[in-house]
Amino acid sequence: MQSRPNNAGTRAAVSITPSHFPKVSTNTQQKRDVKRREILENELADEMKLSSDTRRFISLVRNAQETQQQKARIKRLKNKLQRHESNITSLKRELERL
Repeated sequence: MQSRPNNAGTRAAVSITPSHFPKVSTNTQQKRDVKRREILENELADEMKLSSDTRRFISLVRNAQETQQQKARIKRLKNKLQRHESNITSLKRELERL
């Protein structure tokens, strides 16, 4: 890969494809892009549901009598929720790139 300055004056990576590298037709690439978008949208929907379920479960656990075991469980659930939210952010960013 070579780099050259972009408009902001920083160096941007430019990939040079070897001549022997297989080429993909525009139609094939569009089909792949559509499939990729479908997969990402399905993953996003799954993560949003898991996030919602985890929030609901945290609420239920908080309403129960708070024991040391419950506090540890809430902490694990909050960590799980944070992972789901991070995944949601990443998936949205990836969808924006398409």
